[in-house]
Amino acid sequence: MVNYWLWVEKEGGIENEMEPDDEFEWEGCHYDTEEEDLILIYRTRPYKRIQYLIKASSDSKLYPKNAVDEIYNCNCEVLYNFKDNGLQLKEMQDNNLLEDWYPLKVNFVKMKFPIEEKFWNILKDLLIEKNPDSENLF
Repeated sequence: MVNYWLWVEKEGGIENEMEPDDEFEWEGCHYDTEEEDLILIYRTRPYKRIQYLIKASSDSKLYPKNAVDEIYNCNCEVLYNFKDNGLQLKEMQDNNLLEDWYPLKVNFVKMKFPIEEKFWNILKDLLIEKNPDSENLF
């Protein structure tokens, strides 16, 4: 079963724009992240938008194994960069269907959130509406 996630990239976290097929390791994924899970990355200031659709290419793993704080990493692949057609914070705040979506209610203060299928489908539809060529990636 595929899980859906929202990961929050704080200011300065992604140094260079990522493009489809780029592979990278994400530090701080949820410990339940599994290979093939789909993830949306929300970028904070100055962007304030969902900008990337990515796929986990490995299960999460504790790294480093002897750390005091448990930090999980996983390998990922970029499926789509929404660039300037990402889902803006204001658009999400103005959408009644998302008014009960927890990450939005807490202003994306955490680094990772599971996304319920109901909200995943709403976000997916909004992103596809703005980026029709991304439809087959969801």
